[in-house]
Amino acid sequence: MEKLIEQIKSFEYDDLEYFNTIISIKNSENIWVKETGDQITVNFLYRRENEDGSFEYIPRYTGLERIIINKELDPFRVLTRDLRLKFYSQFNDVFSFKERGIKSIIINETDEYEKIGESLHFNKDLYFEIISEFEGIYDFGRSYSKKVVKQKSNELLKSYFGIEKEKKNIRVGNFIIHYINDNRLHR
Repeated sequence: MEKLIEQIKSFEYDDLEYFNTIISIKNSENIWVKETGDQITVNFLYRRENEDGSFEYIPRYTGLERIIINKELDPFRVLTRDLRLKFYSQFNDVFSFKERGIKSIIINETDEYEKIGESLHFNKDLYFEIISEFEGIYDFGRSYSKKVVKQKSNELLKSYFGIEKEKKNIRVGNFIIHYINDNRLHR
């Protein structure tokens, strides 16, 4: 929790309140981070500046609202420095948070992963293994295109979860050939 508090204080936002193990937004009921028992909850909020210079906090993602981790874990193994979920888009591609009504990711001692109500529970070792694999894919993919990264990410998720994403390719070459042929016929 100390690392999270230090990171949030480094943002130098004057509209936050710090009370014991809770970081909240002044004049609001929004809680950004809180520690309860042996867990830390981080709500995914985005600080947006309005035209009048005031700020408001809005949900960062559509659907996914928070992550809950054990306070003994390093929160920056799952979060970026600006408190985003690492590899959010890759996880969302597979789990479709909004469509499946998943509002929370909970990293705990579950066998592997399981959706319970509005929460997706992950075994911490499995989750960190996936994160480590994604980081390896990105290291590998830095010299290649995003296409390679996406393909390798999908292969990884298929191997862990048995889920295969549908390919949404448009055959541009065939489209162009048909377009040219059709235009020649109409001349």
